[in-house]
Amino acid sequence: MKIFAKLFCVCLIIAFSTSLLSAKVFALSGPEQPYSFSAVSGTTPGSVTIRWYDDKTATQYNLLYGTDPSHYNFGAVNLPDAANTSNSFTVNYLTPGVTYYFSLIGVGGSVSGPVAAEATPANQTTQTITNHLPEYGFTALPGTAPDTIQLGWTDNGSAQKYDIVYGTTPGSYIYGVQNVPFNPNMYNSFSIGALASGTRYYFELVAERNGSVVLWSNPVSALAK
Repeated sequence: MKIFAKLFCVCLIIAFSTSLLSAKVFALSGPEQPYSFSAVSGTTPGSVTIRWYDDKTATQYNLLYGTDPSHYNFGAVNLPDAANTSNSFTVNYLTPGVTYYFSLIGVGGSVSGPVAAEATPANQTTQTITNHLPEYGFTALPGTAPDTIQLGWTDNGSAQKYDIVYGTTPGSYIYGVQNVPFNPNMYNSFSIGALASGTRYYFELVAERNGSVVLWSNPVSALAK
């Protein structure tokens, strides 16, 4: 009877500990206060999307992340953000299938997190490759001239310069254009030429500010005219 009682107590302790661990892992995905900060697997392999609510207590938001919540290896500065609303930011080029931890730094405000999410596995397919970046509405369409593709996006004031990378395979870009000309706070278009007619090309928009990357867009694609 004593042995049974001891085994019963041990089982209860294990069950209770497992329950606490599961609750902690679940809580890490968010939302965490302040800012209702959360993280979920992204829509493309090797990506995670974070979300937060800007309550106007911070002047800007920075992000720290890595595979160890006690030691962050990566970061992003001055995330594109709109006040008094929910915001999102997609971190790309992570190791597919690996869990990453994220902390949101509200400059002049508070720190939120960590929250955690698995970078989308490489074998997880997405329904469409033409995802656009909500902040800039990045799109690609066949051009009006032979061997061209027309790109478009809307500047929202969060970036000081834009670069474009592209190639025939998403995520593997062998061509690029740096410091693409644009008009602030309005819709912009840029034509990529010297392409192979009838070939599908994939593009990503890289927004930069103060020498740091603000955001990489999701890939968009189009057939060269």
